Amino acid sequence: MELEGVEALCIVFLQGITAATLCAAFLQSLWRGQLPDIVVQMQYGLCSLRDRWTQKPKPKPGNARVEAKFVDTLCKLLTNGCRVVVVALFLRLLAIQGPLLKRQNHQLQPSLDVSNIISYPIVLFLVIFHHRAISCRTLDIWYVLLQTLCVIPLLWTAPADVTSVSLITLLPRVMLGLCPKRGWLPVIGNVVHWILAVKQVEFRLQSDVFLAQSAELVLLFSGVFPLRHALYENVRMSFELSTRTIELSAVSGLLLGYCDAVVEVDSSLKLTDDSRQFSTLLLHGHGISAGSLAGYDFLSFFHVDDREHISMSLGAKHESTQALALNARMQDCLGNFVKVEILFTSFQNADGQECRLVGMREFQDFNSVAVPLPMGPAHSPAASPSEDACSVAFDATSFDILSLSAGFQKLCLENGADDISEGMSIFDLSTGNDPASLAGYIQTAVNSLEPDKLEGDLLLIRDVVLFGTTKVQATLQFQTDKMLDAIIGNLCIDATPPTMTLTATNLAKLNGHRQRRGSNRSRSSKSSRSSRRRRSGETGEHVRQGSIFDLRKQVMAL
Repeated sequence: MELEGVEALCIVFLQGITAATLCAAFLQSLWRGQLPDIVVQMQYGLCSLRDRWTQKPKPKPGNARVEAKFVDTLCKLLTNGCRVVVVALFLRLLAIQGPLLKRQNHQLQPSLDVSNIISYPIVLFLVIFHHRAISCRTLDIWYVLLQTLCVIPLLWTAPADVTSVSLITLLPRVMLGLCPKRGWLPVIGNVVHWILAVKQVEFRLQSDVFLAQSAELVLLFSGVFPLRHALYENVRMSFELSTRTIELSAVSGLLLGYCDAVVEVDSSLKLTDDSRQFSTLLLHGHGISAGSLAGYDFLSFFHVDDREHISMSLGAKHESTQALALNARMQDCLGNFVKVEILFTSFQNADGQECRLVGMREFQDFNSVAVPLPMGPAHSPAASPSEDACSVAFDATSFDILSLSAGFQKLCLENGADDISEGMSIFDLSTGNDPASLAGYIQTAVNSLEPDKLEGDLLLIRDVVLFGTTKVQATLQFQTDKMLDAIIGNLCIDATPPTMTLTATNLAKLNGHRQRRGSNRSRSSKSSRSSRRRRSGETGEHVRQGSIFDLRKQVMAL
């Protein structure tokens, strides 16, 4: 069998494979009850084109920046393309220079000589003065001019040389098709090129030139427009990545302002970067240096009992990016365990991997801090609760009010807050959310609860303002209700007139009052010493009077 027969059989075989593939895709689409993917994509493209022509596009946030960056990319592409073309034109003009001087014919398609001679100074000018000559306002002008120089040679090209001339100008036409600002210009320019090419063979459908030019036009369109779209998507993705980086830096800075250290961990809970703050928090300046923390297992820094719930919390997939909080114990380089509060949020890095941004703050354990001796007049709560106690019970998880005592309801009526009822939030009792407000005290106390000890000590809240006008004292205590399976907070309000407690100033006043009971002859001298004691008591110096048992009666306050 001759070679032509083998080639014919191969072509028939390949056509059969193509037909079988198309039939399989069509049958699969019918089985699914859907149109073939290529039909759906063509329909989507036609609908998008129709909407673009019939409807005014709505500006999207950031589109102006993306368009400006995309046009700048096209300008750079045209500049680099002109640098390649000017080298190719220089070499071709150098090759045909000798035969032209000798008035001899050459074999490098003479129909391109005039076009190349005109194109060379234009392209050289664009290469030298590209900063001023190429801009968003001149892109379309340069495309029309250079595309015209690629099309004109077909007017005097012989029919037998049309295919060769078209192939020589194919690469410049592809490069030019990527550069115009308006995407419909390459369509018009290459359709005009196709018309002039097939006109040389008088539009004969059976001609090889007609088939070759038609196939070349389809391939050019299928290459130019996907490349333009890819360039645009690349620019848009770069802006999105830059925006995400800025947002991540903002979140990291916000966490760092609230936390002692901020680290980034990957999906396997490994540290992705070094952190000097984290190293300082765990005193690793004497052990692991801050420059070698990357790649360490984040869970290895926690107490063994806390690793499981830390792993479950950080390893779970969170659909929302809202920051979550939890408490744990971390071990420093000296072997001591540090109680920390952890805030973390999830994000995706540039590779699309799920990561966590974790902020750590050393836990403020107020129960272990001794209350300093107050310098001003202070008041103590009632020694024993009255029969009609003024208290509020609330859920420490949702902060909803569960019950109100009769005394508290009476206090609400006296202060014009008769709308306070069960089901409302405990934070509605007081305005403001600063640390010195009722909301700040309660939130700090809830955060102080340990996982293994959900019942706190009795805490004294001094001079808290209720209903925006009434300043009272209160005690706060948490207990676990096994029937409700919840942590219940009990807020007891002391609305009785304040009684004086032992302070440095009050102690000095008491001593001065005792000294004034002496004789009249020594009253002036002792009165002066009493005044000195009062002044020294106000400055907190040399006050030794008082009983240690009275000091122990002080209730630890927030």
